[in-house]
Amino acid sequence: MLEFPRINMKETGKWLRFLCKREFLTVAELQKILQIASNQAVYAWFNGKALPSIDNMCALSRVLRMPLDELLVLDGAVHPYLKKMKKEDRRMVAYAYLFAGGEN
Repeated sequence: MLEFPRINMKETGKWLRFLCKREFLTVAELQKILQIASNQAVYAWFNGKALPSIDNMCALSRVLRMPLDELLVLDGAVHPYLKKMKKEDRRMVAYAYLFAGGEN
């Protein structure tokens, strides 16, 4: 049977939070840019409880200047952005993530 990749919602949420912090985007700014009625939707994305709609994912792709498929983290996969990096650079991204307020 053909097995399709599954999106890891928790890791995707962490990744989106990191990318927004990297761009100095607050939840309120993101809510305004994406024209979302409540900031709770953004918090649900960041906490891995929900994924953005495809419309919002396309908008995030533009806002964050990153290809759509690189916004998602798949189960059991190393994120494509990190895969291209050397081990030392991945460590620096991890430190930057923690410095930006990410969780362990």
